[in-house]
Amino acid sequence: MSAQNVDALRQAGLRILSHESSVDSWAADYLVHQSPRLAEDLDILEKYASRNSTQIVEIGSSPPFITAAMNELGFRVIGLDIDPTRFGEATRGEGLDIRLANIESEPFPVESASVDLVLMNEVFEHLRSPLVPITEI
Repeated sequence: MSAQNVDALRQAGLRILSHESSVDSWAADYLVHQSPRLAEDLDILEKYASRNSTQIVEIGSSPPFITAAMNELGFRVIGLDIDPTRFGEATRGEGLDIRLANIESEPFPVESASVDLVLMNEVFEHLRSPLVPITEI
C-alpha cells in the first residue's frame, strides 16, 4: 500500500473526527484499525480510476473517512448512506457530497449512467435484499 494513501486516509479521518463532537469512540477505533485496509482500497482505486475524471459512488459512507480521502486525493466522489446525518458536521466541514439513500428500496440518487465506478465497503453483509442494489449498480 502506498504511504501517500495511508497518510491521506489518516489525515482525512482525523479531520472528520475533529468536526464531530458527538461521535462515539468506535469511529476513532475504526480509523486506527481499518486505515491499512482502506488505504489498500485507495491503491486499487488508483489502478482503475482517474483523478478528476472518474465519477465514483461510494455506498455506505459512514464513517466518511475514505470518502474524505478520495475527495482530498482529487477523485470525484458521491457518497450514499442510509443516515448521512451521523457525520453531518464533518460532511459539511469537508465539503463532501453524501446523499441519503436506502439502497434496498430506492433508486440511487444519482443521474442514470453517470457513474464510472462503485465502491461498497462493509455494506453487502448488512443487506436484507442485496439483489436490489446489485441490479441498480
